[in-house]
Amino acid sequence: MKKEDINKKNSATWCRVNEDGNATGWRKRFTELFGGEFVKNIAVWEWKEDLPEPEPEPEVKVIKPAVKSWVVTKPNGKKDVITNLSKYCKEHKLDDSAIYRVLNGERNHHKGYRIQRGD
Repeated sequence: MKKEDINKKNSATWCRVNEDGNATGWRKRFTELFGGEFVKNIAVWEWKEDLPEPEPEPEVKVIKPAVKSWVVTKPNGKKDVITNLSKYCKEHKLDDSAIYRVLNGERNHHKGYRIQRGD
């Protein structure tokens, strides 16, 4: 019996498992040799090979970027916690390079605003 001929109609192997008087025995022997199973398709038997289960895909871990936060002290003493420094500077008409100098300790304040990391 040839595995490659099992589903080729009218091949010797196909005839054994479909038309032979001992077809049930041939199907049993074939599955013992090659595995799989026979499935009835209308009037003929077709062999379905046992395929190995696919390897599970490795889990991908999503790393979220660290969100930086800053504490800005306004000239009136109120404090804001922000996460987007550039946007805050634009909204309050501040020079972002001067604010970064305050943050790095090169200046004490900019237009009365003080800033420190809030991480």
